[in-house]
Amino acid sequence: MKLAVYFTFLFALFAIALLVVYWFIPVGEIDFGFKEPENVNFSLSSSSAQKMQFYPNMRFSSERISYNLKDCQVQKENDIETAFRILENKTILEFYPTDFDEDVIITCDSRQKVEEGLFIAGEGGPTNITQTEQFSIILHAKIMLIRESSCPEPNIALHEVFHVLGFDHSTNKYSIMYPVTNCRQEIGQDMIDLINEIYSIPSFPDLAFINVSAKRQGKYLNTEINIKNNGLSETLDSKLLIYAGNKLIKTIDIGFLGVGYGRRITLSNVWIVDSNFETITYFIESDFNELSKENNKIVLEIEKG
Repeated sequence: MKLAVYFTFLFALFAIALLVVYWFIPVGEIDFGFKEPENVNFSLSSSSAQKMQFYPNMRFSSERISYNLKDCQVQKENDIETAFRILENKTILEFYPTDFDEDVIITCDSRQKVEEGLFIAGEGGPTNITQTEQFSIILHAKIMLIRESSCPEPNIALHEVFHVLGFDHSTNKYSIMYPVTNCRQEIGQDMIDLINEIYSIPSFPDLAFINVSAKRQGKYLNTEINIKNNGLSETLDSKLLIYAGNKLIKTIDIGFLGVGYGRRITLSNVWIVDSNFETITYFIESDFNELSKENNKIVLEIEKG
């Protein structure tokens, strides 16, 4: 009997010793669920970079973007306004409300929409785009919020705002632009960098020659000139100066040109007193800032008729 008690006592001591070793001596690494952060960029890797926008260099003409919020419940209004504030804190963009002539119209709908077995949470994107040489300029866009966000961040509203800014869907399920929403999705740094890069270019107009032709018939000149505003804002008054050799032979008012608009000028039988010239020079004279002045001049070797 005493022997049994003795062995029981030894076993208890051994068990206590094992517990002490297990709990207090670091014999291994315990995983409490911490994981390295997921790749939340639009593209999964630099080697498989996706085209992030619907068209290259999509942007509004200015980094100050106006919006008109109509007929939305309080929670959805809060979602969209919080989304704007988040983007303002991360980028050089600024969003401000207006009652008319808005860049973005925002509406809300409480009716459930189902597409391919999935509930549609919102819809958004550009509705009017003008293509220029360097940019795809968003003239107007719309957002319709259908469902409120159940996440700490307003992911549905953020997703639609990025659509308005020209961003397409991503194949990265951790990106805010993945087509199926979840609360683990975030805004990738590559998206922020692209926005800041595109909008760092000032909102200037940019007059440029698109096509110019000329033909001389004796002392007469026939010429056709096409000029376009490839910039980000409308132009003020400007002039076209035409030189035969070094002599000014014609001055023409170009007038106002909106973004993406152009003007064709056709001149026939322009009398040239001194026919001893070999070049025609066309020069756009403007006293306002442009994205580039290098495309304001073109020189043609004249074709004799």
